[in-house]
Amino acid sequence: MRLESHSLVPFIGGPDMKCTLLDTRMASITRAHQARFARIDGEDFSPVMRWIRDERRMEGAEVTLGYLEHGAMALKQYYAIMVLDPLNAHAAGPYITQFWHVHQESKRYRIFCEEIFGQLIDHTEIDSQNTDMVHVVRDMYRYTRDLLPRVFHRQYVDPNFWPQSIAHEARITCYQSMSDEVPEILQHDRLFEPRARCSRGPGFRPAVQVKR
Repeated sequence: MRLESHSLVPFIGGPDMKCTLLDTRMASITRAHQARFARIDGEDFSPVMRWIRDERRMEGAEVTLGYLEHGAMALKQYYAIMVLDPLNAHAAGPYITQFWHVHQESKRYRIFCEEIFGQLIDHTEIDSQNTDMVHVVRDMYRYTRDLLPRVFHRQYVDPNFWPQSIAHEARITCYQSMSDEVPEILQHDRLFEPRARCSRGPGFRPAVQVKR
């Protein structure tokens, strides 16, 4: 896997990201959510951080430990949003996606997903030439980004990894995909309802559907 050269953004500092998801959240969540958050926090993301650091060094660039820690926290927040809002599809920006794709290649990723979501969370690549699909997935990103300050204290939502908007040259390349049937436990404990509007372009298949 090669990281795209545009994906590195300057690290501008911010709060200590050695805290946990439970430390940074502001929304009231169930005990089941707390257990899943603890499992996400318990995952060892150091191999992901090392891989990205080493890849950058091979390209003649350096990233700070702070950048890597903030990236790992942003990825954990992405997983947390999927836990709290399982009936809607979500997308992350390119900076988080690089961390996510590296994590997906780890041997423990499938076990991680089964323990938290009850199924594998994969990613679906989008066709950058399909403007309707690109529009839908960018809307997914905006929706996901707007949920963050409703769940986590704003100072822990790093704009380096969760920018308000994605520049054209730093495109979104994929979105989250799950099976059509969301496990009952996730549905029961969800914090958010399915979105009323979901535009669908040619060739677009919603990542998540409500189990009937």
